[in-house]
Amino acid sequence: LPPRHQLLCLFDIDTSIGKLIKKSTGKPVGWLDDKGYVRVRVNKITYYAHRIIYKMWHGVDPGNNHIDHRDGNKSNNLITNLRMVRHSENLRNQAPRRAEEGLPPGEVVSEEAMEKILLMAGADF
Repeated sequence: LPPRHQLLCLFDIDTSIGKLIKKSTGKPVGWLDDKGYVRVRVNKITYYAHRIIYKMWHGVDPGNNHIDHRDGNKSNNLITNLRMVRHSENLRNQAPRRAEEGLPPGEVVSEEAMEKILLMAGADF
């Protein structure tokens, strides 16, 4: 992934819909690939939008870890739907296992994280 400071210069995150917004145009960026993931091009290289959003929000490059969509919807890139997991944990959240075992337990969103979400969304609380 590109450096976080570069991503923050290029994009904002619309936390209400989980999309990257190009700062220069104010418009959402990305397209759905044939597997249902949102993809984004940065400097002529294509990346998964969920990995970019995770890095921008948390300041951590996921590296070899996976960014799991808690609800199984590959295009739902809301901050609260993304979590960094190892490959083995990501396999447990695939559709057939979810159908058999149910969704993995959600994480509690801290008050600090929720304040960040609301501030980025422009909410007044």
